[in-house]
Amino acid sequence: MWGCPGRRAWWVGLTLVAVLAVADGVGWGQEAKPAAPPVAVASQPQRLPDEVRQAIAAVRRFQELEVADADAPEQASTTDLVQPLAVLSKAADESPDLDVKLTALLYAIDCHRALGDKDEEARANERFFALLQARKDEQFAWRHVNAYAQHRLFRGLRVVSFINAFGGREEKLFDTELVRQAAQAYEKLAQWFADSDLAPKALDKAAWVYYSCLNDFPTAIPLCARIAKQWPQTEYHLHAEWRLGMMYYTMENWRFYRDLKPAARPEDLVAAKRHFALLVAHWPESKEAPYARHALERMAEDLDRVVIPVGPAER
Repeated sequence: MWGCPGRRAWWVGLTLVAVLAVADGVGWGQEAKPAAPPVAVASQPQRLPDEVRQAIAAVRRFQELEVADADAPEQASTTDLVQPLAVLSKAADESPDLDVKLTALLYAIDCHRALGDKDEEARANERFFALLQARKDEQFAWRHVNAYAQHRLFRGLRVVSFINAFGGREEKLFDTELVRQAAQAYEKLAQWFADSDLAPKALDKAAWVYYSCLNDFPTAIPLCARIAKQWPQTEYHLHAEWRLGMMYYTMENWRFYRDLKPAARPEDLVAAKRHFALLVAHWPESKEAPYARHALERMAEDLDRVVIPVGPAER
């Protein structure tokens, strides 16, 4: 189920095919089937020089080998990144084309991370966003931030299989820090263009990453509440109410059915009910509305089992 801290790692894999999705509710009680992630995630300008394309291909090859099984015939070696990094760094420094600079920096960041050079990785990240902000072009910024975020998600949500101490095969997320960088990139974009229609669009993406990919409810809840309050007449209000309802209901249900005891915070259930009711009232024809109504029916039973404190804090 959504927001469940113990859900299997393959669940986040399916988010790769929905990085650009506007809403993330697949239906109450339904489970979407994970699909294979796309080969090329970050968009690239068509006019990349041949040597830059070859360097990017080498980096991608390294990344594929990096998550291969330990018994695979070919293994990743960081020495294979030295020459591609030199090419990418030169393009980032010398190319007169900003598209080329940003694309080269995107893959140079990957190289620095793989080589363990945190300082250079941080400097390349800062330079990427400084160049992008200086352009002051909404659509250009959206295209490159979106490419950056997709790239982070593709790298961060990949699942690595490994053999545990007991001889069993387990799976783990590759790098959740990269996933968080994707959300933060969207937040930067919203800050740059705070007065434009791009702001709620970017924050909606950030909220989706925090909620669906990271299960970071403490960050996602106030972000969704802000979206719902500031842009009540947009589709982003619908997404925010859905996520708020799901997060509060998931927290409440988890206390009931995981701990097998009355909830410590039954007011979460009240908050979930309020957000689902707002969704149904404002967006009765949306695809989320039937599931919100079903959730409200289920919550009616749960509410009969708990003592709701007088005057629960407004969420």
